[in-house]
Amino acid sequence: MRNTVRFLVEEAERDRVRLQHLVEKVLGEMLELDEMKVYCLQDFPRQGIYDLTLNTDADCWNIYEMCPKEKVTEEKEVKEKAKEKSSPKKRKKRGQRKKQKKEVKEKESNRKKEVKEKEAIKKEAKKRQKKEAKEIKEKSVQRKRRQEKKRKERKKKKSKKKAKENEVKEKKKEKEEAQERGERNKRKMRRKKKATGEKEVKEKGKKKEAKKTKEGKRDN
Repeated sequence: MRNTVRFLVEEAERDRVRLQHLVEKVLGEMLELDEMKVYCLQDFPRQGIYDLTLNTDADCWNIYEMCPKEKVTEEKEVKEKAKEKSSPKKRKKRGQRKKQKKEVKEKESNRKKEVKEKEAIKKEAKKRQKKEAKEIKEKSVQRKRRQEKKRKERKKKKSKKKAKENEVKEKKKEKEEAQERGERNKRKMRRKKKATGEKEVKEKGKKKEAKKTKEGKRDN
């Protein structure tokens, strides 16, 4: 199975080392494996086999490098080195494996860099959006304040104009009332003068008639 590392538990330790122990102690504490890198984990507790499948080949190599290996004797090492020297095909395969491993690591590092760059771009875009939203909000608040100020000023001007108009109306009304009072007084005076004149004329007439009557009596 691709991208898979097999953990084999010795028969004497199978009762103690179960799936939970493997996950918590080995994968969590010892290897410090990130859960996001795990594709699946198959367990066969009776056989003591646990197959850990990861997302990439590089993760498998990292796990392999971190796991403790079986101790090899000096004779085995000498024999394996001799075999590798004697076999150019093996040397070639080994070189290819190293090259592949290096390429996988480079790809993984490039992928991580790309992910970080994308995250940084997203954060920057979010900051810019927040800043723009804040600026728009501030502009909206300022515009509302200006509109409210203008509305108050218009209202104030309108009230002043109305007060002025009312004042003019009051003055005009007072003037008209004064003129009307003057006219009434003039009419009263004219009527009074006329009445007094008529009274004087009547009195004069009466006096004349009385005088004539007296003169008539004397003549008789």
